[in-house]
Amino acid sequence: MLGIGQATSPKYRADIDGLRAVAVLPVVFYHFQIAPFTGGFVGVDIFFVISGYLITSLIRSEMLSGAFSPIRFYERRIRRILPALFLMMLVTTALAGSVLFPQDLMQYARSLIATAFSGSNFYFWSTVDYFDIVAERKPLLHTWSLAVEEQFYLLYPALFWLLRGASQRKLIHIVGAIFLLSLGASIWALRFAPVSDFYLLPFRAWELMLGAMLALSPLKSSGRTSTALAWSGLALLLFSIFAFSADTPFPGEYALLPCIGAACVIYAGPQTIVGRALSLRPVVFIGLISYSLYLWHWPLLVFARYVVLRDLLVSEKLALVLLSGMIATLSWAYVEKPFRTLNKIPTRFLLPLAGSGIGLFAIASIAGEFGRGLPQRFDRTFRSLVETTVRMPDQCQTPYVVGSHRFCRIGRQDITPATFVMWGDSHTGAVLPALMDIVQREALSGYTAGRGNCAPLVGVTMLSGATGKLCRDFNDETARIATEGNIRTVFLAAKWAAYAEGTNFSIDDGGPSLFLRDDLSNSSDRRQNVPVFSRGLERTVAALADAGKNVVIVASVPEMKVSVPHALTRKHMFNLDTDIRLEFSDYLARQIHVFSEFDKMQKRYGAKIIYPHQVLCANGYCEITRDGVALYSDSNHLTEFGAKLLSPLFEQFSVAAPKR
Repeated sequence: MLGIGQATSPKYRADIDGLRAVAVLPVVFYHFQIAPFTGGFVGVDIFFVISGYLITSLIRSEMLSGAFSPIRFYERRIRRILPALFLMMLVTTALAGSVLFPQDLMQYARSLIATAFSGSNFYFWSTVDYFDIVAERKPLLHTWSLAVEEQFYLLYPALFWLLRGASQRKLIHIVGAIFLLSLGASIWALRFAPVSDFYLLPFRAWELMLGAMLALSPLKSSGRTSTALAWSGLALLLFSIFAFSADTPFPGEYALLPCIGAACVIYAGPQTIVGRALSLRPVVFIGLISYSLYLWHWPLLVFARYVVLRDLLVSEKLALVLLSGMIATLSWAYVEKPFRTLNKIPTRFLLPLAGSGIGLFAIASIAGEFGRGLPQRFDRTFRSLVETTVRMPDQCQTPYVVGSHRFCRIGRQDITPATFVMWGDSHTGAVLPALMDIVQREALSGYTAGRGNCAPLVGVTMLSGATGKLCRDFNDETARIATEGNIRTVFLAAKWAAYAEGTNFSIDDGGPSLFLRDDLSNSSDRRQNVPVFSRGLERTVAALADAGKNVVIVASVPEMKVSVPHALTRKHMFNLDTDIRLEFSDYLARQIHVFSEFDKMQKRYGAKIIYPHQVLCANGYCEITRDGVALYSDSNHLTEFGAKLLSPLFEQFSVAAPKR
C-alpha cells in the first residue's frame, strides 16, 4: 500500500479483474433466475468496493506525485464509462421504439434522459410506486448502479482536491468518518426508507469508502494473514451469493458480508491461492468484459421476456447469457479499448462526442414523452388493445380535502350526510364502478378514500417508494371519518396479498419488496409481513366494529401473471399461443394467509366478505376477457367493464344497517 510521501503508481492487479468476474457473473445469473445464485445481487456491492479501492489508489498516487488533475480524471471516466454505455443505450432505444407499447415507451423515454445525465438511480427511486410499470419492462433499470458510481466520481475527486495538503492519516480519518456515517444511515434507512437505501448514493457511499480505506491503509499483511483473509473473504462472498435471497433485508448491515468479503480478498493480495485463482486468464478475461457484460445482459433479458410472454426456458436463459458474453466481448474489444487509447480517440473529439450522444438521447426522450409513446406505430386493432392500459379517468367530481389528504364525495351531492366509505389502495378506484350503479339507483352518498400502495391497515407503515408516514397518516384520517356517526357501511379494498406476502405476483415484477412495520416490529424483514398484516387488519376491523359500522372487506381481485392488455397485444403481434389465464389454484395459493385472516374477521367481528373470484373465476381458471373485451387494465386492476361485473356481489351490502 501507499506510504506517506511515496510517489508510486498503482500496479495492475490481475486478481482484481478476476474479482470483477466474481461480481458480474452472480448478478447475471441472478437476473436470469439461474439457481442457485439467489443472492447474486450482491455483485453490485462487490463492484462498489472495487471501484472505491481503484479510484482512491489512482487519485492518491497522482496527488503524491503532483500529477493529479480533476479534468484529466473526468476525461478518463468519460473514456471508461460513456462509449459502451451510449452504444448500449442506442441499440436499446432502437429496440424500444420497435416493440415497446406506448405507456412503456413513455416510461422508457423518461429513464433514457435520466440515464444520459447520470441520474437514473433518482428516476427509478422516484418511480417505485403502485402504478409504475413492472421492473422487467424497464430496459435501463440496471443503470441505477452506474449512476451511483458516476455521482461518486463527480464528488470524490473534489474531496481529495480540497484535502490535497492533508496527511495520509488525516485522509484515513475523514474517509473512515464518511464510511461510518453512511453505514449508519444505511442501517437506519433499511428500516425506515428501504427504497432510498437501495438506490441513493448517501446510503451506498460506505461501500465505496470501504474500498477507499483499503487503498489508504499503510498496513501490510503477512503471508499467513493474507491466506486467512483471502479464504475468509471468499467464504463471505460465496455465502452472500448463495445464501441471500429476495427475503434478505438489503442493503443495510447485511451488505457488510459481501463488502467485507471483497475487501478481504483485495487486501490479501494476488500472492495467495485465492489471488492466483482469480488471476487465471479465463477469469481475468471475464473481469475485463464485466462492464460490457453488465450493460448488455439486462436489456437482452427484458426484450426476450417482453416478446415471449412467459418464463424463459433454462436453455433460452443459457443462450441469452452466452449471447450477452459474445456482445460484451465485441463491445470490450471494439468500443471500450479504442476509446481508452489516447492516440485512437484524441481528447479534442471526446467532449463533442459525449455531448452529441447526450443531445441525441435527449431528443429521443422528448419524442417519446411528448409523442405519448408514439401509438401510431401500431395498427388500429393493436391500438385499441393497447389503449386499455390507460388508467381510468378520475371519477371524483367533488374533492374533499382534510389537511393534506384528498378524499372524494360520490353519489347524490344534495344528500347529507354521507353513509358509506370505500377505503383502501388504488383498488378502491378499480372496483368503484361495481358500486356506482347501486349508489345512483338508491340515491346514496359516500366517500372514497384511496391511496396507491397504501392498504387500509391502521397503525401499519408501508415501506415502499414514497409511502410510509404519509400512508399511515392518511389511514388515521380515514379511520376518523369512517367512524363518524353518520357512516353506516365501510368497504375495505386492496391488493391484500401483496402486503401480506411482501411481493408482487406478475412474472414481470422484480422491484424492491414491500415491507410492513408496526409498533410491535423492529426491523424491515419481509418475513414479518404476515403478522404485521394480521395485527393491522384486526386493529382496523375492530375499531370499525366497535364504532357500530357494517364492515365489508373486498377480497383481492385475481392477479394475473402478466399485464393483460399488453399480453393480448403481444400475442397478436408476435403470433403467440400462450394461455395467459390464471389457474384458480394459483390464486388460492396466493391468498392463503389473507383468506385465513378474513375468516377470523368474519367470526370475531361479523365482517362481511366480497370474493371477486366468484364472478371472475370458473372451470379452474380466472378469466382475462369476456365477450372479447379485456377485464383488466394491467395485471391486477380491473377495467370499468370488468369492475361492473362485480355489481351483484355488492347488492346485499350497499344499504345494510350495521350491527349495534
